[in-house]
Amino acid sequence: MHHVTILLDIVLTKHCSVSKPMATPSLSSDHNPIVFKIQLLPILTTPRMVYDYKHADWKLFKSTLDGTSPRNPTLLSTADLEQAVIAFETAIRHVATTAIPLH
Repeated sequence: MHHVTILLDIVLTKHCSVSKPMATPSLSSDHNPIVFKIQLLPILTTPRMVYDYKHADWKLFKSTLDGTSPRNPTLLSTADLEQAVIAFETAIRHVATTAIPLH
């Protein structure tokens, strides 16, 4: 493994692996250098997709959701309530993919 020593006054990192900084008393002054290692291979991340609510088609969202979600489901137990919540959440997620663009 090849090591390179670089003198920096400030370090900013994003998406790279950095070891724990350690002060070393290697100078004959009251200022100790800080030593750490930076992994120079990129750490690849998948970009996060978010809904673009400003450009959503809310009329399409409402009409599609009205056509897919059951009206007044019978709730006789907490299990029925849990199933209704899951069904409603699933319907909202499905409708969102058609009416709200991602960016």
